Amino acid sequence: MLKKNSLHSLRNTQGLHLFRVTEQCQAALVCIQSMRLWMRCQHDSFLHVRFAQCSAVGLLQVEIGQAVVDQIDGLLAMPKDPVSPFKCARIQPPAELVEEMRTLAQTTGARISIEIDPLKAVVGADFIYTDVWVSMGEPDDVWKQRIDQLLPYQVNKALMQATGKARTRFMHCLPAFHNLDTEVGRHVHERFGLSEIEVTDEVFESDASIVFTQAENRMHTIKAVLVATLA
Repeated sequence: MLKKNSLHSLRNTQGLHLFRVTEQCQAALVCIQSMRLWMRCQHDSFLHVRFAQCSAVGLLQVEIGQAVVDQIDGLLAMPKDPVSPFKCARIQPPAELVEEMRTLAQTTGARISIEIDPLKAVVGADFIYTDVWVSMGEPDDVWKQRIDQLLPYQVNKALMQATGKARTRFMHCLPAFHNLDTEVGRHVHERFGLSEIEVTDEVFESDASIVFTQAENRMHTIKAVLVATLA
């Protein structure tokens, strides 16, 4: 993952096409998540994407969480069919990013609220979005701090039910640590006794989970980006 200043130093290099993310922005994922929301709303014909409510739950300040906020940022910037409102929990984004999001929301009609209580944050949500609590490249000792901070924000059956909607969908950009099938999952279990981290296996494997079609959209979105920029 490039740092923003590294990207700036590379962007003027002749003949070099950059399609990677930075710590501050994952532009391709903005397109991918937008595509998934629109597809799901079209499938659930009762719901128009303009009125969809999305709750990003958990980590919203460290690098991977910053990316989640930037994806929300990108969705709000879409001039058509803004997604409204977004509710975020616990580790909050920097004040300047919140201000930028609110400015964008003024042009789309979307609403943003930041809520500490996860059960309040998801009330009425059509989509619940979370991500891993420790991102690539972060030191192993960060796990204890993140677990202490974020365990109340684990996406589980109770949190899904707190939306008050039977059709709420779960989103995650993967990989997810929901069982002991991964090396990271086993490592965290050995150290902290947790077999499920940011999402439970019950939710991840449920009919509410749309994570694999969400992942499939990466291929189609990146193909579209390549055609648009290189063709």
